[in-house]
Amino acid sequence: MGSGMKIIGIAGSLRSGAYVRRLLEASGHELPASAGFGIWEGLEEVPPFGDGPLPGPVEELCRALSAADGVLIAAPAYSVLPPQLRHALDWASRRGGAVLVDKPVGVVTACLRPYEAIWTQIELRRVLGVAGAVVHGVDLPVSPAAGRFDEAGRIADPELRDRLRPVLRHLCAPQGATVPPSATRTVPAPAPGSAAVLSPASVRLPAPAARTVPAPGSAPIPSPASVRLPAPAAPQVLARTQAG
Repeated sequence: MGSGMKIIGIAGSLRSGAYVRRLLEASGHELPASAGFGIWEGLEEVPPFGDGPLPGPVEELCRALSAADGVLIAAPAYSVLPPQLRHALDWASRRGGAVLVDKPVGVVTACLRPYEAIWTQIELRRVLGVAGAVVHGVDLPVSPAAGRFDEAGRIADPELRDRLRPVLRHLCAPQGATVPPSATRTVPAPAPGSAAVLSPASVRLPAPAARTVPAPGSAPIPSPASVRLPAPAAPQVLARTQAG
């Protein structure tokens, strides 16, 4: 690894050619040149969480996490976390001491459609939050189709790379540093005669009406709830008289 930040990567899949693994490698290409990046290969050996002495693979995981300045995790868009990834995070958060406390963790999830990986993001944030990590995540709508990666193994779509880079900036920022916000997207001007596209920031709601406060010593203004209307008069029943 290089002399700068040390980033460790964990792929949420055990297959060497898995798409999530390729996504993790491609994400590593977007890290600053001064950052060293390596993928931890011991996920398959991590047993389910349990009591007793720490297993050897878990000790190795904890040493790797402790020595890293940041962690980058790539996971598929499942409704539950892959079992081996769950085992590793359970050990790190519940028996790993402080290996993840205040440590930046980037979470990249692959999905076919935007926001499809929201449950994976939520679960990873929850587990990592228990361990004290500072989590930054992004879901990338990318599929295993050909052409998603170039010959160098990088993400081919420049827009997806732009979505990924803010997470990597947080991952590599020195502790306590302020990370500048990512560039805003430019919305093209509407064609003549078409309806304008409104951004949330451009929509102005009317201000609430001001309440009238009575001057000191004046009679209070009754609220609608305190005003009592007179009860409606009972209907009068006229008795018919018979002629004598």
